[in-house]
Amino acid sequence: MRNGQARNGTQDGARNMTQNLAQDGGKEAAAQAAAAHDTIDQVRELLFGHEKRRTDQSLTELRAELAQQVDALRAEMRQQVDSLTARLIDLEKTTEQRRLDAISDIGQAISQLGAAIQNMGADKSRR
Repeated sequence: MRNGQARNGTQDGARNMTQNLAQDGGKEAAAQAAAAHDTIDQVRELLFGHEKRRTDQSLTELRAELAQQVDALRAEMRQQVDSLTARLIDLEKTTEQRRLDAISDIGQAISQLGAAIQNMGADKSRR
């Protein structure tokens, strides 16, 4: 049994050493990967940095121009809506006045018709 325990202890020690080396190697690999990533970022910046900044600047300018145009359209739409609202109010007033005038004309026509009928009746009674 002792031989088995010794063998297990040796295997455990070897496994621990392998894990420790893997962890240290993993740390080194991570550091190397980070350094490579930084290098790639630097190369990318050298190759494409100016173009990226120029594109970003163009996008910023386009956004500003678009915002101005949207504001201008919003103001124009507000003006058009106000104009249409005023026109509708004017039409409503004109329509109401015409309706009142038509009612007045109908009332006058009824009065004239009543007077004409009375005159007819008076003419018949005189005969």
